[in-house]
Amino acid sequence: MAGGGEFPEFALVGSQNGLDYVESVMTTLDRNEATSYVGALTLRQTARAIADCDFFLGTDGGLMHCAIAMGVPGIAIFGKNPPELYLPPQSDMQVIYDPTGVNSVQPSIVAEAILNNPWMCGSKFSKFNEH
Repeated sequence: MAGGGEFPEFALVGSQNGLDYVESVMTTLDRNEATSYVGALTLRQTARAIADCDFFLGTDGGLMHCAIAMGVPGIAIFGKNPPELYLPPQSDMQVIYDPTGVNSVQPSIVAEAILNNPWMCGSKFSKFNEH
């Protein structure tokens, strides 16, 4: 892990539809700790990358279902469609739901969910949640 391991590494994945958002995410994250594969991987390569992850953060969609199928825990952001309709019961996903849409979910809510997620206990994240 780059940078002395004080902050987790991030791998950004997704289709070319996400290219417009990559720069703002990369600016927010330390570029030494984040690598963008958005628009660069095939679906098969993306599924392999997700399988190697310790934690998944994403919206309700195909990549979330890949993470669930591979047993990767994480946080799934749902909007408009209620999670009980699309989230398999065997999933280890924590849910953030805003019926007005995923774009209405505030970043601070996502950050709090990450810091308080039970899968993050004892992880590199937990030290950032201490006051």
